[in-house]
Amino acid sequence: MRCSPTLGALAAFVLNTALVGAVQATLPRIPHAGPVTLTDIRMVTPRIGWATTTHAVLRSADGGEHWHVVTPPGFSSTNEAHQFLDASTAWVATAHANNTVTLAHTSDGGHHWRLSLLSVPGSPLGSFPLQIDFVPPREGWLLLLGDSMFSTARALFHTTDGGEHWSLIARHPPISGLLGFLDGRTGWGTAQHAGGIPANSNGTHTIYITHDSGRQWYVQTLPRLPGYENSLAVFTPTVTLGAVSHSVLPMVLFFTARPRLTAVVLYSTPDRGRTWLASRPRAVGSATSLVSMAVVDARYAWVIGSGTLYGAQDGGRYWQVIKSATPLSDIGVLDFVTPREGFALQGHMNDGFPTLIHTADGGRTWRVIGFVVS
Repeated sequence: MRCSPTLGALAAFVLNTALVGAVQATLPRIPHAGPVTLTDIRMVTPRIGWATTTHAVLRSADGGEHWHVVTPPGFSSTNEAHQFLDASTAWVATAHANNTVTLAHTSDGGHHWRLSLLSVPGSPLGSFPLQIDFVPPREGWLLLLGDSMFSTARALFHTTDGGEHWSLIARHPPISGLLGFLDGRTGWGTAQHAGGIPANSNGTHTIYITHDSGRQWYVQTLPRLPGYENSLAVFTPTVTLGAVSHSVLPMVLFFTARPRLTAVVLYSTPDRGRTWLASRPRAVGSATSLVSMAVVDARYAWVIGSGTLYGAQDGGRYWQVIKSATPLSDIGVLDFVTPREGFALQGHMNDGFPTLIHTADGGRTWRVIGFVVS
């Protein structure tokens, strides 16, 4: 393994929330007028889930039929990151041009939010994107991404007390995104930029691993995929399954040479990332296909590419085409909660308002949810 540039000499310092204090805000139910543009959805049970729009944070307790506005103060969809952990717990971070980040945390489904203000040293944040990742109950990370699609992150912050205090633990780490943490020390990151990460000369792809909460990052090489040497890899966040030692890392491969196609692979680790096992790659469309994936557990996964839905019940060793009576083109978000219950956002935000659809039979039939926001 090759070690990332040494960050041990970096002086970590604590940033306190005393600038605004840590306060709680009780939010009224604000009626929502006009069409709603859903930008993301995260169902934590078949009935309870969260969503974001271009202007708000929403929560549903009846399978997406009705959504209540639970937006925290200071929310801005232009430059925000969110993580919905369970039915009650959520984190929302919003960056501001004055070099501050507002972090909002709720543990009661959005009825109350606890607000913290993080001051960030250096040049103005502007429209820099963010990423947050929390491991229950109180361990979390905030990654300030670079100012262009080809740069690595600006800084990585860490909290061990639920966001009351933050420490700058890495300035300009070699990653451009977090793939997730198993616990307070072990996690993964990626250095992918626009278009993905090219394969190495020997056909392998790499990620980064840390064993000290993100202070130092080491290159980790994933198993080689024969026949996929000329591809770009795009990773999505890992899914931790049951025992903390087992995780699944979904990856999408885009070919840049003939034949121009897209394939999906599931990497899994049974030993906290020391070794990774690759599933059989599954071609799911052309190189320009919009691909959406959902992983429920170590066995069940789904992917939509070129309007076709594929399902796996064995960790990706065999992908089955799931014939659906509903056209499944332009699926931007795919979210399965159980092996049978799934939700999706269909349609492009630029062309109108994405439709919320739901399946109760593993993707064979889908219905449109004509939801109400209040």
